[in-house]
Amino acid sequence: MMQSLVTDLNKLCDEQLFHTGWYLKDLRLGATADRQGHVVVPSASTRKIAIMMTALKAVHEGKLALDQPVTMLAKYQDNDSGCFQHFQPGFTIQLRDVLIMMIIVSDNTCTGIVVDLVGLDAINALSQSVGMRGTTHRY
Repeated sequence: MMQSLVTDLNKLCDEQLFHTGWYLKDLRLGATADRQGHVVVPSASTRKIAIMMTALKAVHEGKLALDQPVTMLAKYQDNDSGCFQHFQPGFTIQLRDVLIMMIIVSDNTCTGIVVDLVGLDAINALSQSVGMRGTTHRY
């Protein structure tokens, strides 16, 4: 099954006009495959997936609730991504909506709030537990 996926991924990459690479790890069997997987590239907003997974883990553990209110503070609005940087500070939305905006709009106001809610240590621990590198950056 992995070889079929590798073939399909490489075919997609070969069709692109730009450099592409990937790294794949079967978490059950430990098998790995890659295409330029050793090349270090900026993770940009892909790290938001690990942030979201850490928040959802905290929800599953009862540490956070999807319907809990989250206040958008001015200190999180000093960024260059998303809608909420342009809103008046102090409004409140549910954590569920914060996570949605962090992912579908790449809103860094939301990302900063979620990072502070769960903590970099928890994000790094979850990332490392599934074989990802941690981060020292907020987003």
